[in-house]
Amino acid sequence: MDLEFDRQKLIADWAKRFRGLSEKKEYAAFIYSIDKGGIKRYYMGHTYSGFGRNKPFKPNVIIPFIYFYAIESILEWFKRGSKVECFIHTHPKPDAGFTYRHFSSVDSKLLRLGRIRSVCLVPFENNDINFINQ
Repeated sequence: MDLEFDRQKLIADWAKRFRGLSEKKEYAAFIYSIDKGGIKRYYMGHTYSGFGRNKPFKPNVIIPFIYFYAIESILEWFKRGSKVECFIHTHPKPDAGFTYRHFSSVDSKLLRLGRIRSVCLVPFENNDINFINQ
């Protein structure tokens, strides 16, 4: 576990690594924070890929999200006292004439779950990194 002082750098590094891999499917992870000696530091949880384009489903990371929220985040809290800072995920390359640059309706609702402070979107189609915060 590498601790990082700068959350934005951690996000940018993750985006650089996984954006190019997400042409056909989504990738996702949780970003955690931990207080070390009164200083907040950040680290990435595990990254998992979700489903690609499988009719009738659109690409998604629903199963990894459930694992992150119900299992990984609780284990991190028990082991380190970590808090969930952000759910970060990619969106794949859209079909011609469409865009996946924006948050889906499901993405926007994740903040209602309570323990998630922000959602970060890394679209394949451009170099944006988009956020919604609680």
